[in-house]
Amino acid sequence: MAESIMTAHDETRHVPTNTLHSLNLKTCDNMDEYIVCLVGINDNLSKSLPAMISADRIRPFDNVTATQEYIHNVENTKIFLIISGELGKDNINELVGEQKIISIYIYCKEEEVHKTWSEGIQKVRYVVSNAEQLVSRLHIDIKQFTSRWPLNEKSVRKALTHDAQWYHLFLYVICNHSLYTDDSRAKMFQACRNYYSKMAHQIKRIDKLEKEYKPCNAIREYTKDSFLYRIINRALRIQDMQIITDFAPYIHDLHAQLYQLHEKYYLSSKQTIRSVYRGQGLSLDELNYLKSICQSKRPIIILTSFISTTLDPVVAMGFASAEHDQIPCLFEIIITNEYNNEHQHTLAHEQVFANISQYSAMGEKEVLFSLVSHFRVERVDYPVDGCRAMVTLELISDRQGACTKNYFQIADTISKETNPQVFGDVLHILKENAADELQSETTNWKQWWSRLSSKWGTRETENRPLHLIMYSCFTDNPDWSRKAIELNKAILRAESEIEANRSSFPYLFKRFNSLRLMPTECLALFEEYLEPLCKTNSNEV
Repeated sequence: MAESIMTAHDETRHVPTNTLHSLNLKTCDNMDEYIVCLVGINDNLSKSLPAMISADRIRPFDNVTATQEYIHNVENTKIFLIISGELGKDNINELVGEQKIISIYIYCKEEEVHKTWSEGIQKVRYVVSNAEQLVSRLHIDIKQFTSRWPLNEKSVRKALTHDAQWYHLFLYVICNHSLYTDDSRAKMFQACRNYYSKMAHQIKRIDKLEKEYKPCNAIREYTKDSFLYRIINRALRIQDMQIITDFAPYIHDLHAQLYQLHEKYYLSSKQTIRSVYRGQGLSLDELNYLKSICQSKRPIIILTSFISTTLDPVVAMGFASAEHDQIPCLFEIIITNEYNNEHQHTLAHEQVFANISQYSAMGEKEVLFSLVSHFRVERVDYPVDGCRAMVTLELISDRQGACTKNYFQIADTISKETNPQVFGDVLHILKENAADELQSETTNWKQWWSRLSSKWGTRETENRPLHLIMYSCFTDNPDWSRKAIELNKAILRAESEIEANRSSFPYLFKRFNSLRLMPTECLALFEEYLEPLCKTNSNEV
């Protein structure tokens, strides 16, 4: 009976073309963020899916072994896995253990049979025989995956806290460095073309935007849900340092426009925004995580993406999914009188938000928060009788966090660096250590920052380029220390006095002794001048 209903040519195994076009996700595709693997699927599904997502995101396999080999060899990629009923039943324990697999879909002819063994397995999102229903479910899950706050990711959780100081400083500098050139913007648009190299329709849009692009239109471009929005949000969500660096000009332009609106808002006589809202589906684990922060001694989270919110809680709840293991959650963000009073009397705003309704391409009542915004988790309420969960956040000044006294002075100095080579080197320092911090944490931020802060404004930093000052604070890291030594050598070689005394041991030794409190300069002088002189066995030595 089942076979007569479910033949290879049955309409239930076919997805109508108009459905596929209505579910088109190709405009959202960028880079290698997710892959759809089909395992043991012998109908036309693999031929239908390219109408919804790019063909290079689809990987068909005959067996589970080949699938696992592929999964083990890809990096920074999440897997949506569609598998036949029998293969799923026989291999489910192995597949559930694969961390990169985030959703499993059992595509079978006998739904009830396979629902029995798969019930309660969290990663199994859907057991289905109808291809159209399967594709619709997959569309929802991919959309949700590419737009949500991924609070279950280890690196994202770390970025939420003060344990990610390198990353927060990196983003702060990206936002506030204003000397991006036309050349840097041209490189940004070329990076866009590289990401969409196989999509001719997107290349045309990129070419058009590059010709028409104006920094003052950054907010409008962001609200269009275009390729810029997708690339920026994806890069910030997975902390891709290189992509963030490539798109730094646009990130700055968006932040700068928000800053102008924020400044204007606090110069006005009234601040009318009291609460804004955001809806999102959360897993129980994610909700528990927020609850643990709320109950901790430091209930602060630092959001490192541009955060879209609305003035209308009803609109916000429309974005909260209640599918499968997701709990619909409403975030309420409160802007207190205390916060408003503080920002009315400040000349510099380290974090900003703005009502962008008048600039929105979608015509929504939207309030957008810029990067590295600090919030106190005031309350986390679990759902009761199937209702939504509620998370209450309170916007706070980052000076209420864990920033040291020199933090913003030093950060602003970095942001205002005018030498492109020096700024590039400094950004590289921050980028490399931010990536390390989120993964292995081999560089100690507290030690490095303590050295930098203590040196700031002293004789040791006078007339020294910024990247050299920063290099010299890595006294326990041979690679960064070596860069400081080599840079110091170049500076010494540019001094006419020391070059004129290159063969004078008394002069060099006296100079060496004067630098004993500056380790990298001391070593530079020794390696460049004293060591070669000592090897000559001269009478003077």
